[in-house]
Amino acid sequence: MNLSAGSVVPSPGSRLSVLHRTTFHYESKVSDSVNTLHLEPRTFLFQRTVGALVRVIPATRVRRFTDLFQNITHHFELPQPHANLEIESRIRVQNLPLEISREAAGGAMQGYADASIRERIWPFLQDSRLVSKTPELWRQTVDLTNGSPAILDKVMGVMNWIHREFSYETGATTVHTHLDEVFALRQGVCQDFTHVMLGMCR
Repeated sequence: MNLSAGSVVPSPGSRLSVLHRTTFHYESKVSDSVNTLHLEPRTFLFQRTVGALVRVIPATRVRRFTDLFQNITHHFELPQPHANLEIESRIRVQNLPLEISREAAGGAMQGYADASIRERIWPFLQDSRLVSKTPELWRQTVDLTNGSPAILDKVMGVMNWIHREFSYETGATTVHTHLDEVFALRQGVCQDFTHVMLGMCR
């Protein structure tokens, strides 16, 4: 499998063109290939998708839909035998300034006390394969956020702590490294810091 992607660091209001290409080369021909893609970004208040094109070789019908989590999803099937598969996306997005209202910035945990809200967010608070909630993680999070009533302040406190305490070291971890190991090492790459942030927010 060969992966290639190109992008630049955005500035407020900038327009980005992102090319992503994944190529599979099989030892022998395969058939009945079923694929689901998440390559087109969602449009948010701070980011707008200007254009998106997903191309598949061998050519086949690609179905675009929005999944249960509101992610833009593409699905395709290749019933015929093929030795190679290439998936390419060309995305144009506009980066917009992120403006947080005073009301939203002051939101506290009490706003999530309603049972219907708690039911909707429950799936996002559970442990996952690489992110689990340990006593050490919980203790560090409480120490960092105990004096902050606003959720935004809590999250910013956690983010700033990760930025200060963890060093970016390629090769220190792999794609299979669990949050517990990253938390002990205080080293890793972007995905590791994301796992730490997710665990502490959960």
